Amino acid sequence: MEIQVLGGLSVQVPARTLRLGTPKQQAIFAMLAVQPGQLVTASELVDELWNDCPPRSAVANVLSYAANLRRAFEACPSGRGIIVRQRNGYRLDVPPELIDIFCFEAERSAGREALTAGHLDEARVLLGSAVTRWQGPMLAGIPLGPVLTARTVAAEEERLLATELLADVQLRSGRDDLAIPLLREVVARHPLREPAYALLMRALHESGDHAGALVAYDEIRTRLSAELGVVPGADIEELHRRIATPVPTPVVVAQPERSESIVRDGESAAVSEQTRQLKPVDHLPRAVADFVGREDVLARLLAETRRVEERVPAVHIIDGMAGSGKTTLAVHLARRLSARYPDAVLFIDLCGHGEKNQVEPASALVTLLRQLEVPAEQVPVEFEAKVELWRRELARRRSVIVLDNAASSEQILPLLPTEPTAVVLVTSRRRLAHPDVAPSQTLPVMNPEESVDLLALTVGRARVDAEPEAAAEVVRQCGHLPLAIRLAGARLAHRRNWRLADLAEQMTAGAPALHSSTWRRRRALSPKPSPPRTNLCRSRPGESSGSSVCTPVSGSARRPSPP
Repeated sequence: MEIQVLGGLSVQVPARTLRLGTPKQQAIFAMLAVQPGQLVTASELVDELWNDCPPRSAVANVLSYAANLRRAFEACPSGRGIIVRQRNGYRLDVPPELIDIFCFEAERSAGREALTAGHLDEARVLLGSAVTRWQGPMLAGIPLGPVLTARTVAAEEERLLATELLADVQLRSGRDDLAIPLLREVVARHPLREPAYALLMRALHESGDHAGALVAYDEIRTRLSAELGVVPGADIEELHRRIATPVPTPVVVAQPERSESIVRDGESAAVSEQTRQLKPVDHLPRAVADFVGREDVLARLLAETRRVEERVPAVHIIDGMAGSGKTTLAVHLARRLSARYPDAVLFIDLCGHGEKNQVEPASALVTLLRQLEVPAEQVPVEFEAKVELWRRELARRRSVIVLDNAASSEQILPLLPTEPTAVVLVTSRRRLAHPDVAPSQTLPVMNPEESVDLLALTVGRARVDAEPEAAAEVVRQCGHLPLAIRLAGARLAHRRNWRLADLAEQMTAGAPALHSSTWRRRRALSPKPSPPRTNLCRSRPGESSGSSVCTPVSGSARRPSPP
């Protein structure tokens, strides 16, 4: 049995909804439902139904309504003994967990405790479940007396607090896109609610919609002034000042640049001083347009950034096998953070794994300083001086730095900032460990659903939906690695006469059905060398001789190509 009061009143029993009778009869059951296990006297029920002027038959009517309810429940096997006659009143004999309002209150309290303890994922689940229990106003359509009116008002306030808590959790997790709709719904129903407006302003600002945040401020200020004759509270005013005050860019910083000429023929040394402007710079590579999945990892990294960013620089290390999408994730995350760190977005490949020589920290510092548009002649020769200049430049900016493909902790330590004005995202195939760096976030392969979604973005959703089992086999053969899925999908996207089943069959048989250069790139993703194979290349029927397919074989006959 389930008793619902959030969004009307109903009792769900196996296979049907129990009929509760007339509105006054429903009001009596509502009085019992909001006080389970407690005695509700007949006089309390009379006062609830006829607060001002009860008729002389009020008590008899209450007894009749209660008797009708008891008969309705007794007719259902699971409802027998639910409404108990006790002395001069009635009691609903059910545990509170069968009534949605008490489930809501338990989840809201547990969510608040999880948030206080810093468990954002647990808080998001609990508060999300609590908020979604509401299907409309509590006891909608029921005639309310003084007791039920007070109970619904209190419950609505708890609902608003739970929604605001959930929005706060979403903001701390970096999911402003989920917080904004929640808050817009609250302010639409409660246009004078300042906490909701403060959260909405914050969410819009952090999402990059500064104009929208200022519009929200203007709305609450105008409404409070027109309807109550007051101004917004200190929290909203302080938030408005922070939003309305632009970041002072470009900033002019005096950098004495001394050029001493060699003294010849009695000429004195000439010393010149120049002024350099700091302006926003962006050196991120192009992000993929079809980023898929990884929402849990993104939420954890964004939440950790928000937790520490006011005290120390946030440094996140993302490790994982080749092709697992580390760089793609780091670039996507850096782009999301750039609205709050607008002065510089930097990227460098440290070449820690691969054929190129590893980039030494001294060379990396030169590259990063030049990305900040520090003139070459101002970059010192000494390594310690480079580190000092780099950290001094970062202290003047709010920056995001991606250190891609790192080989070791020793390689990245000199590149880390010391002031809480920067976020550093490090990717590596190894799990880096150092006392000064937080534990790394290991990036697993994509789950099957994410893998199929990524394939669908590459080859088209219609083709995947038409052959779901073949699509699942293709991504399984790709090891659920994003790069391998993109490579396989790109090959298939340009061959409309191929079916997913054809590609899956060849991959299962050991023939990747990819162009030779593409297959070499995919094989390079493997952390272990593959066994030797002989590549037999031939042209497919209907394709030019320049478009060959390489079929790796190991002493077995070649399988026929797909039609």
